[in-house]
Amino acid sequence: LPAVGGGAAAFNGRFAGTLTSDDGSTAPVSLDLTQTGSTVAGNIAIGDGLTIDGGNCGAQAIPAGARSVSGQVDPSNPNHIEVSAGYEVQGFNITAELIADLAPDGNSLNGRINLSLPFLCGRNPVIAGSLARQ
Repeated sequence: LPAVGGGAAAFNGRFAGTLTSDDGSTAPVSLDLTQTGSTVAGNIAIGDGLTIDGGNCGAQAIPAGARSVSGQVDPSNPNHIEVSAGYEVQGFNITAELIADLAPDGNSLNGRINLSLPFLCGRNPVIAGSLARQ
């Protein structure tokens, strides 16, 4: 897909919507992004309500709050981004990787967050998201 608006900074701006965990829980989310060339950085803020099924590590509530994210636009598909953020939960380092695609009109962002839990948990939860440009 060609990048929206000439491709210079298609991901600049604020997106907001809902995240849904693979256990069915939901939470509001906002994502503020700034794109410079192929680099994308910003903040994600997740509201209350989201839980994850951590397998052997049990179900965990995702605390409401904001985190910095950074990543890259895919050069072969300038409407596709991959950004990540790190978290510490109960002494374990967790990586959350957001993989998302901007709609051709630039007004919505759909994707998923893949969580990398420690091996002993036995599973890596997935969170889906649908966000609209604000």
